[in-house]
Amino acid sequence: MKDTAGHSSTETPMRAHDEPPHDEALHQFAHDLQNCLHVVGMGLEILKDVRNDDARFAEISDWVRIEHRKGVELLEAYVHAADVPPA
Repeated sequence: MKDTAGHSSTETPMRAHDEPPHDEALHQFAHDLQNCLHVVGMGLEILKDVRNDDARFAEISDWVRIEHRKGVELLEAYVHAADVPPA
């Protein structure tokens, strides 16, 4: 007998913790990249407020550059691991 989702009564639907390892790796990659992009975005917003403070502006700029670099490195590592030739 099948339920409305198309599963037989003896099957259980796949839950998030049952995801294949590749899906978990993709999910983690997306999470990590999103965090880097969030930090970069927030840093760029903060720069607007500290543009008159040279020392603080330099500090935040360095912080944004570091997070940007982390995001690029994550993306390159994922593309390399997926064996996808870069464009």
